[in-house]
Amino acid sequence: MPETVNRASTRGNGARCPVDPDTPVALSSPRRSVEGIVVAAAVDDATWGSRTALTLPALPTTPREMAAALDRVAGKPLSDLVDWHVDPAVEAIVGTWPARIHASRAEKLGLRAEASFDDVVREYLTRDM
Repeated sequence: MPETVNRASTRGNGARCPVDPDTPVALSSPRRSVEGIVVAAAVDDATWGSRTALTLPALPTTPREMAAALDRVAGKPLSDLVDWHVDPAVEAIVGTWPARIHASRAEKLGLRAEASFDDVVREYLTRDM
């Protein structure tokens, strides 16, 4: 299984991006995803408000914006290591994903998306390397 673009690129390895660089996506960072699980597990029934699923807030971005954030935060052109080779099967799947998420219930619980993909890369470099 190939590494993700960020993980491979920060190690100086090449990585493949199988979708168009301008494909809109909405992402929750690992930190924010875990935070959402913890809050959901701890909240009382009255605050939860219903028994339905909770959608986490997500950062709208594109692979091109993610690669640019990698360059800005790392201080060198790591995006040059990305092979922008579209795989139509993967692109067809990713194209069905929501690109913007309105998560008002989660926001009322104090959950939020990262402010920028730069923050996601910074978190990775400081905690996960």
